[in-house]
Amino acid sequence: MEGRGGGQTALEEGGCRYALEDGVLAVTGPDGAEIWRSDPAWWVAGVALGDVDGDGGTDFCFTVWKSYRFGEAKPDRLENDDESVRCHLFLYTVKGGAARAVWCSSDLPRPILSFALDPGGEVTPVSSGMLLRTVEGFYAGASAPPEEAGAEAFVYAWEGWGFVPTG
Repeated sequence: MEGRGGGQTALEEGGCRYALEDGVLAVTGPDGAEIWRSDPAWWVAGVALGDVDGDGGTDFCFTVWKSYRFGEAKPDRLENDDESVRCHLFLYTVKGGAARAVWCSSDLPRPILSFALDPGGEVTPVSSGMLLRTVEGFYAGASAPPEEAGAEAFVYAWEGWGFVPTG
């Protein structure tokens, strides 16, 4: 996985290509046509592929740095926008030639510095057996890179609607 600094990653599976370059994630279909591109306001730091939800298809999981700034679309129930940039974990899938969100986290309490998907977990009626292995650091400030000092490893399991801590 790439750290928050960017870089390049290219993965291929199921006829699709997932290319991460300088914080932008693009997905192209088997015909080479782009079917999805990350929002220009986001910084995508890492991407991994796997059947996270257990439906037999390939999902793409990625960490994204973004703010909660709503702008003109801000719901009336919210009193203010949060412009601090925080780490989120998103899960998307490609079906019928289009990408769609499966699950998207709120801002995480600790930023993910690196991660990997591991299909070696226990399959249960509520779990696909997919594990998310992370190394998490700390937020250094609203727009500063995350602090790696004191980083810790964590393991989460996919359970129906999100990743939950194991052990």
